[in-house]
Amino acid sequence: MIDPHNPDYGVSKLYALRAYFTNALNFDGLSTRSEYWWLLPWLLLFEVTSAALIGNRILPQLTLRAFLIIPSTAICARRYRDVGLLPSIGIAQTIFAYSTWWLMYANASGKVADGILWGWLALWVVSQIAKLVITLMPTQQATTVVTQSQAIAEYRAAHHLSVDELKLFRETMSTAKQQILTLGTQAQRSEALAKIFQTTGGLHAAQELFRELMAHPHVMNEHGDFLYKMLPALVESCDQFITAEQADVENEAVNAAITEMAVGIQQQSIAIANDYAQVVTTDAEEVRTHG
Repeated sequence: MIDPHNPDYGVSKLYALRAYFTNALNFDGLSTRSEYWWLLPWLLLFEVTSAALIGNRILPQLTLRAFLIIPSTAICARRYRDVGLLPSIGIAQTIFAYSTWWLMYANASGKVADGILWGWLALWVVSQIAKLVITLMPTQQATTVVTQSQAIAEYRAAHHLSVDELKLFRETMSTAKQQILTLGTQAQRSEALAKIFQTTGGLHAAQELFRELMAHPHVMNEHGDFLYKMLPALVESCDQFITAEQADVENEAVNAAITEMAVGIQQQSIAIANDYAQVVTTDAEEVRTHG
């Protein structure tokens, strides 16, 4: 079982305490019952120790608990997501539980009416019972996480990739995907760029090359120029073009520079289209040869 957002997913015993602090700011992942419930004895030990050292002085107790609010809220959010509920419910319940200590401090100062105090405590009891039931529920998100993990493993096995090759491929293709999406956004921001891409077919070619590489990762080295030179250079050129085009400056020199940049972008776009055309030609030849 793998959770990409929580490397400690499924830990127990002493490891649960370590996971509590290493994931103190992790509100995105999942946490199993073992990770959550093996933590509770350590928190109970903290409660007993702090009570023995501090006694009934509420303000020092509040100060100590302030350090635990964020990690406790985070693990509760992960546990609720793991059982298929909104993590915001767990966050709200945890904040409500910790605010009860502040209410007790205010009550010690005589600032809270008895009706409010007893009503609040009744809600706290109901909330804690609900939290107990929810955190004891089994994992509901495991199928999604396992499916993702299995899909990656199956892709790696199908294409005979080593761990390092798969890592490099995923990083490279993630960057390429973002760059292609950026080109699409740039085309939406500039009619001139949209026209260039439509005329040359450069954006469409980049999208098709991406699909080709996803289907055949071992040809990535053959398209190194596209991935590491042509595509990033085109994105940068388009970004500069948009900056110049939208600048509130109009004179002969600026217009000439914009025209020159447009010509350069057109050439870059054509080069990518030609790169894709070569792939199509090669695939067609293979079909004729082996057909």
